[in-house]
Amino acid sequence: MWKIVSLVDDGWNESEPVANLAAARELNATTDNTSIILPVSTDEEMDFHRLAELVLTENAGVVLRVANGITVSSVPGVESGCSGKCYCVHGPDYRRCEAYYCDGNGVCYIVGCPGSC
Repeated sequence: MWKIVSLVDDGWNESEPVANLAAARELNATTDNTSIILPVSTDEEMDFHRLAELVLTENAGVVLRVANGITVSSVPGVESGCSGKCYCVHGPDYRRCEAYYCDGNGVCYIVGCPGSC
């Protein structure tokens, strides 16, 4: 099972689960650039590294990082300054707006937001 999670002004919208990856890709094709395809939690725990690889591959260029048990607001260098649920993140050679979506298992998916800071 798969779902589409879309960043909106006041948070995240989740689609109803779809049965397979092909259906999720088709649904995601109708959304904007801040939507991501994620597996729906199941009773079988997927290895974190396999999950991260799958999500990063399926959402190439949209999901920037996958973290286990961390949120963007707890990362050093994060300041407010972006709109909505986005944070301004500073690195050694970048400055961009990012948002995060965390599932019920504590896995967080960090995505880039439109605009700049």
